Amino acid sequence: MLKQVAVWSEFSDVAHRLARFWPGPLTLILPALPNVPRPVTAGTGSIGVRWPQASFATRLVHAFEMPITATSANKSGQPSNGDASEVQKQLGKELEVLIDAGNLPSPQGSTVLDLTQIRPTLVREGPISRNALGDALNGNIQ
Repeated sequence: MLKQVAVWSEFSDVAHRLARFWPGPLTLILPALPNVPRPVTAGTGSIGVRWPQASFATRLVHAFEMPITATSANKSGQPSNGDASEVQKQLGKELEVLIDAGNLPSPQGSTVLDLTQIRPTLVREGPISRNALGDALNGNIQ
């Protein structure tokens, strides 16, 4: 998985230290390499990378031998969905395919940490706390 991340982004020593939380609910915002299609970065030059705990997603990535780009399975501003029935209720006819791979371990969104800044910047605290990230980064977190 880490080899795939390095194909798409600048995977720094700091990112390597944080990879100890993977697979798990940590999204790292990293500088995207020039080969990443502009629609994937939304023109920002950065990319959010995560290795989820969901075994189905990991098996899919290994089968395709490439990363998956995806959004969360909920509408912006709406609560996160913890299982396929909740996704179906919220997104309904907008879905072409819905794969039920079981309940999420935590329906809370992932922790998001921006590593494109001079100091790692916590964008959203989720299941991995600011304190846990601070410990991994020797306190170097904003």
